[in-house]
Amino acid sequence: MRNVGALMISLLFLVCLVGSVSAVDYNISGIVKDTDGVGVYHAHVTGNVTGDTYTNATGYYSITAAVGAHNITATKSGYYTNYTLQTVVAADITDADIVLEKKPIFADLIEILGSIVDIFPPIVLLVIAVVPVLIIVAIVSFVMGLFGSILDGITSAFRRLR
Repeated sequence: MRNVGALMISLLFLVCLVGSVSAVDYNISGIVKDTDGVGVYHAHVTGNVTGDTYTNATGYYSITAAVGAHNITATKSGYYTNYTLQTVVAADITDADIVLEKKPIFADLIEILGSIVDIFPPIVLLVIAVVPVLIIVAIVSFVMGLFGSILDGITSAFRRLR
């Protein structure tokens, strides 16, 4: 019986020891750059990894990941989101570069307006249709009023000449 107890304690110790060994993590690093090859500062880098990070002034990032496939995504305001798929086998990956393409100047505003139109289509379409018409009416009224005043002045001047 005494041997069975010692065996049980040994097995319990072994199970606890094996259970406490953690998986080895590796680093995935690279440069987030624009289409001209210039590093993108403060791009948000994330994925199915441990934590997330932001790029430094040169576009460099480094994140921790376990063995397996990882979808590393980079986002930055003014750029289209892009990603790279990296597979960690048994070593760090140091060339996981991601290229971000710049959006047109008003792309973010157009996306926001598109979202608003999706939420409130009748109201937005009415505003889009009515506001330019009101502006044109105001301009025409101003111009006509100005011409009316000028014509009144000219008419008055000619009446005095008679």
